[in-house]
Amino acid sequence: AAEGTEGGSDRPTSDVDVLLANAGCERFVLRCVENELPPNLIHCLRLLRVLELQHDHAVAMRFQRERERRRAEGGNDGDDNDNDNDGGGNTNDGGGNTNEDDDSASLPATRPVSTRAAKKVSRLLCLLCADASVGEQLRPHLFGLLALSGASYPRSGVHIATAASDVILAFAASCLSASLVWFLHDRKMIVHMTDDVKELCSAAAPSASAPSNSRCLYGPDAEEAGLWVVALKTVVRLVAASCRHRCDELLRDYDAAGG
Repeated sequence: AAEGTEGGSDRPTSDVDVLLANAGCERFVLRCVENELPPNLIHCLRLLRVLELQHDHAVAMRFQRERERRRAEGGNDGDDNDNDNDGGGNTNDGGGNTNEDDDSASLPATRPVSTRAAKKVSRLLCLLCADASVGEQLRPHLFGLLALSGASYPRSGVHIATAASDVILAFAASCLSASLVWFLHDRKMIVHMTDDVKELCSAAAPSASAPSNSRCLYGPDAEEAGLWVVALKTVVRLVAASCRHRCDELLRDYDAAGG
């Protein structure tokens, strides 16, 4: 429903479009809070990340199956030559390895499937987070929201990290309170966010958190895609916003975590 307007029309075509079109109405935020829309929008962002991960994996698997089919067809054609000439077979094996590397390197980039949806969900959440009353409703859901800014993504899912970061910064600017700062401190959320940044900056994906067939970005690839900047900007600005509430606990957490 969130994917929105098709064909360049400005006419609302989804529930999110209707909500965005009526965001200026009286008691809009109140009605959204009464219907628990802010936490459900966070769930939407998390589901969009899962969608991009699944889509990227499906594209990679289709490409791999097609590559294996081509190899099998090529191997059958070359069986006689391999049997007649052992040296030629060795050469072909070497060539096969080279082709395998070339195929891996030429793995097609996956096109994102949720760019517009993520943009609209993020925009609506940012509008809602401009009202301080939303902060307390999001308290139980903050861990899931904050984790999105430093999570692992395939190249086609980088926009999810950016969308989540925009929401977190809007929350930090208008919804953060001394009570919520202490809540973030008690749950060690800044420590977890800092650890996520470190993991993102590592040269290789940790085996415990990423399967061997994962195409999530880490190290230089994550830096090139802008994930380092998104994750670091988010945690630093959140810590800076907390200091405005005469509480330096999150700053201490960030320092203790090696930030």
